[in-house]
Amino acid sequence: MRFLGEPLVQFLVLGGVLFAAYSLFAPVDKAPTERIIIDRSVIDSLEAAFQATWQRAPTEIERRGLIDGHVAEELLYREAQKLDLDQDDVVIRRRMRQKMQFLLQDTLALAPPGEEALRAFYEAKQERYREPERLSFHQLFLGSSQGPEETVRWDAMVVQLNGAERPNLEQLGTPNLLPLRMEAARPAEIDRVFGAEFIKRLEGLEPGRWSGPVSSSYGWHLVRIDTVIPSALLPFDKVRAQVERDFTYQRQQEAEAAMIERLKQQYEIVIEEAER
Repeated sequence: MRFLGEPLVQFLVLGGVLFAAYSLFAPVDKAPTERIIIDRSVIDSLEAAFQATWQRAPTEIERRGLIDGHVAEELLYREAQKLDLDQDDVVIRRRMRQKMQFLLQDTLALAPPGEEALRAFYEAKQERYREPERLSFHQLFLGSSQGPEETVRWDAMVVQLNGAERPNLEQLGTPNLLPLRMEAARPAEIDRVFGAEFIKRLEGLEPGRWSGPVSSSYGWHLVRIDTVIPSALLPFDKVRAQVERDFTYQRQQEAEAAMIERLKQQYEIVIEEAER
C-alpha cells in the first residue's frame, strides 16, 4: 500500500472527494422544467380566506406570507405526487370522493325541485313529517333502591295521591333535581331527562291517576299522566323547508348511485375473496 503515499495518488483522491462534495452541494444550473403560476384569482382566494378568518384584509407582509405559503404547498404537493405518495392513501381517497360528491351536489342545485314534486314526495313520506305523540305528566322521585319496606310505603303513597284530598307534591318523594312536571314533551325529550326508554315504561299507564313505581336511569318514580296529545301529520306548508332538504338529499343519493353504476360499465371489477 506504499503507492498511497505517492503525491500524485493523494492529489487524485483529494480531487475525487472535492468533486463529489461539489456535486452534492453546488447549486443546480439547469433551467426549471415546470412552472407554478400564482395568478390574480389565486391571490384573491388567499386574501378572501384570510379576511374570513381575521375579519380584516392582510397587510403587505401577511399577503406575501400567504403567497409564499401557497407556493411551498404547491411545491410539496407536486413532489409528493412524483413520489406517488397520494397512492393508496385512505384520507386522500375519501377527500377526493367527497369532492366528487360536492360537484354532483352543485350540479343538482342548478335545478331546484318544483312544488308538485315536493308535494308528491311529502305524500309518499308522510311518516317523516308526523309530530310524535306528546305527554304532559307529573312525577315523584322515590329513590334509587327498592325493598319490601319501600314497596309498602310507595303503595300507600299511590293511595294517598289518588285520594280525594290532593297532597302537596313538593312535600312528598325524595329531593332531586328532576322536573316535577313535563308539559307536552316529545319522547326524545322525556328520555333525555329521565334516561333511555323511560318513555316506554309510561305506556299503558292510566291517564289522570298516579301509578308506579316506574324505573328510570336514576331510580324509581310515581307518575301521573295528565294529557296525551296524539301523533299528527304536520301540514305541508309548515314542513316545506324540511321536505325540500329531504327531497334534494334523496335526489343526490340516487344521482350518485346512478353515476357509480355508469362508471362500473367502464371498468372490470375483480374481487378476490380470501380462501376460508
